[in-house]
Amino acid sequence: MTTRLDPAEQAWFDADLESEAFRELGYRVIDMIAAYHQELPELPVYPPLTGSEVAALFDESLPVAGQDPGRILDEWEQKVLPTATHLGSPRYFGFVNGSGSMMAVLAEALASAVNMNPGAWKPAP
Repeated sequence: MTTRLDPAEQAWFDADLESEAFRELGYRVIDMIAAYHQELPELPVYPPLTGSEVAALFDESLPVAGQDPGRILDEWEQKVLPTATHLGSPRYFGFVNGSGSMMAVLAEALASAVNMNPGAWKPAP
């Protein structure tokens, strides 16, 4: 039987986002992923940048404090996605890498939400 703590006793637990903010960000992330999969057949497999140009995009100091999650997603759209190698592209003929499927993205989100430790049976049945 699971015992629920009184909200006052849960003060030690600080979920990093309020539920509604999490939902908003989650919907935005799903929209970004759906748009990516829709655009994937048209994207160049490799970014049209040199390694030095990619490195320059990320040449900044680490933040001292947390950043606005929306801004982090903006940077993912502006810096990370355009510099990625698109293994799921129908024009990628490199190694035999499995490309992520939409269902795999959702399954990974569910697995990540629980954060199980697969090192032993009891913590990850």
